[in-house]
Amino acid sequence: MPPVSDELYPRHRRSRTGCLTCRKAKHKCDEQKPVCGRCQRTVRICKYPSPTDGSSYSQMLTISSSDRTSSFGSIPHAESSMNAIERTLEAIPPAITLVDLLALAIPDTKERSLLQHFLCFGTVNLHAIPHPNKPIHCFDVSECFQNRRGSSMEIDSFFLSIISIAAVHRSSMFLQMEKKYIQQPPVGRWGVPPLPSSSDPPNKSQIISLRNTGISSSKAAIELGKIALNLKLSASNTEGDITLATTELKTVADVILTSIVCICISQVMLVSQAWKEAYNLGLQVIKLRGGPPKMLEEAKTMSADSLDRTRTLLENLAIIDVWHCLASGTAPSLLEKEFQPWWFDFSDQITDAEHPDSFQFICGMDRGMLEVVNRINILVYEHGVLSKLPNPAYINIHAQKVQDMLLELNIWEMTIGSANRPARVQIGNLIIAFTMRVVICVDLLGYTHSHPTVQSYASLALTHLETSRKSYTVNMLVPTIIVGSMMYTAEGRNQAKRVIEALRSDVSFSYDVEEALRILEQLYALRDQGNIDPSWRPLMQDILLL
Repeated sequence: MPPVSDELYPRHRRSRTGCLTCRKAKHKCDEQKPVCGRCQRTVRICKYPSPTDGSSYSQMLTISSSDRTSSFGSIPHAESSMNAIERTLEAIPPAITLVDLLALAIPDTKERSLLQHFLCFGTVNLHAIPHPNKPIHCFDVSECFQNRRGSSMEIDSFFLSIISIAAVHRSSMFLQMEKKYIQQPPVGRWGVPPLPSSSDPPNKSQIISLRNTGISSSKAAIELGKIALNLKLSASNTEGDITLATTELKTVADVILTSIVCICISQVMLVSQAWKEAYNLGLQVIKLRGGPPKMLEEAKTMSADSLDRTRTLLENLAIIDVWHCLASGTAPSLLEKEFQPWWFDFSDQITDAEHPDSFQFICGMDRGMLEVVNRINILVYEHGVLSKLPNPAYINIHAQKVQDMLLELNIWEMTIGSANRPARVQIGNLIIAFTMRVVICVDLLGYTHSHPTVQSYASLALTHLETSRKSYTVNMLVPTIIVGSMMYTAEGRNQAKRVIEALRSDVSFSYDVEEALRILEQLYALRDQGNIDPSWRPLMQDILLL
């Protein structure tokens, strides 16, 4: 065979200034910094040699295996998995990517694509991010790399729960594009895996298919979690090594609890009632583990990471419980009593810009403010019970509690700006303080919606909510519905709708945003039809909005 002509296949000199990943894989690098185009598209580790490294190709080839392993630390969404990866994947080539890692655990390409979406998005900005530099830290993602799909029911429950989140969020993104809430597909990690282009937008069948995947995955995750828990409970009750069975049960329970939080998140996004089944299972798991104080004490003795994860999971479930009680008027199930010590005792002791308080970061308000909401929920529930009793003495005691709560909210409002809090948390605290004043006035003091005091507090809350949409992500759909439902004028109603509609172009958009807008419109329709002061509660009784 004659030699191939250089004219047909011209040689090119290898770049000595491209990123190490492209050079090792023998790809042409566009040398875009800090992440080159190829690494951005393929979600690879993009690392450029430092000035002290020299520019020779031979230096690049002599990187030690220990250096290759440590390079996993530059994957921003896998911090919690470093130990497991280093133990099990030391022989993997240095140009490893998230896709390569997932391929070892997830043989199904569709599931792998959705898991990649989940890892790249963190948890879609939905109440599971304890620190900004550790976006999926509360999920022990090492389980993904150590256990193949089908290896155990609790691990599969976890896999399916995060697949459910990813499928629902991807469906939501497609809906955003179809409705033209966003003009261009997201770029960078927000667009991984690649989204359809604006010239070829997603169709309804794709949106429905992904939504159905989210529904079926969450249902299967709940069932697998139940079966796994029952099997371990049965094993712990049989003769044998009780200590081992108890240890295994604890491990299984923690994995299932993580899965439950993910399921609840996906159900919030879907506006599905299946969150109740998952949440009730979560309460059973917490009870089996001995309750929040015992769980946190055990986690604290293990490691700081373990405490972070356990606390964040419990915080997520507490948020779900408190918001649901606020929406429905039911009694709390997790923070059952006032001033639960564990809610405060295990919080971050040192916080700064790099390590914010986990609750402040995920919820946009102080953990003390959520405790205030919880106590007002208790007062609302007690009011309904006491109003049916003939003895007025209990009502008088309850009325004093209400007045004390109003004084406490006064203190919150005066101190919010003086404390060393992030601006997002300050505005979140104010939104909640004014919203809870509306709840107290309407539910506990019997004021009409048109009362000047109610209108004043509702307008202040709406103004702060609208301000938050310009600079921060503070969803707070339930408070928006509560204060928005107080609005009588067209101007006030339009402001309330703008607050919700602003979320249509946000990365946290999902079906819950559209449902919140529908509920608000329905409340306005009821008032226009002659219903006096329609309550938000009947319309939100069985769904969960955050």
